[in-house]
Amino acid sequence: MRQGTIRKIRNIRKAQGMDQDVLYFFDRKPEALPLYEAFEEKVLSGVDGVKVKVQKTQIAFSNRHNFAYPLATA
Repeated sequence: MRQGTIRKIRNIRKAQGMDQDVLYFFDRKPEALPLYEAFEEKVLSGVDGVKVKVQKTQIAFSNRHNFAYPLATA
């Protein structure tokens, strides 16, 4: 069932233009994806020129400097 849930999330996000790196980041914890999406929406709508960098253990938000690290995996 978990694989089915992940596949469903991937299909939805792909249709909405979600970056593949973000989807891969949440493969182990797909239940955290809605929390990330809410956070990302707030940041992108409130701060100009934001770049999202997906790394192995975190997702970083930056403009000139990194300023937000909403999630980290253990």
